[in-house]
Amino acid sequence: VGGMEAQKCHMIYGMEDLADVRLIVTYNEIRARELLEDYRLYDKNVMYYPAKDLIFYSADVHGSAIVAERLKAIQALAGDKPVTIITTIDAGMDACVPYEKYENQRIRIEPGDLLDLEEMQHKLSAMGYANVSQVESEGEFSVRGGIIDIYPLTEECPCRIDLWDDEVDTIRRIDVESQRSMENLEEIVIYPAAEPVPGEKEEAVSFLDYFDPEKTLFFLDEP
Repeated sequence: VGGMEAQKCHMIYGMEDLADVRLIVTYNEIRARELLEDYRLYDKNVMYYPAKDLIFYSADVHGSAIVAERLKAIQALAGDKPVTIITTIDAGMDACVPYEKYENQRIRIEPGDLLDLEEMQHKLSAMGYANVSQVESEGEFSVRGGIIDIYPLTEECPCRIDLWDDEVDTIRRIDVESQRSMENLEEIVIYPAAEPVPGEKEEAVSFLDYFDPEKTLFFLDEP
């Protein structure tokens, strides 16, 4: 039995050519994180989508970590690269906004784009980003003159958007400690820093509804 458990991830990884998206659904968080560690031996880009923790979800630190993991999984699902996502039955059945709402809220910026600074600040605030004097943590942004620093919840470091009048001149990663610019980027895609909440007249869906059955391999890991 132990051998079979250890070989599950190897078997799933071996089927990666059959579909761009693989979804592994298991029975609890402990097992999900075991699968996550096992699968990382074959694919470091595997994502975990946790359930909302009713006790900690609204807490600043733990809640933000849960939101970040959930949003990273959704971002990976929205990308054009093959992805494997691990989740639990509880998380898969969480009430979510329709997938299109995430698509409509994300902002894609490239050098040469025209950007209204005031409108951009309103958009970022509406997406859950906190306006601060200097970005230090995920989910923050700051504006100084024609410079916008933003730390997307799903990125490892902040990004700096330099404007020339109302045109995007450059987009660069910056170091949190020194606040100095590093590598140039060809574009930045900004996702919400907070999960959209279904409206009163909006029909909620489950996370499992985000997956196209025609393009997804589903694996059920039973106890």
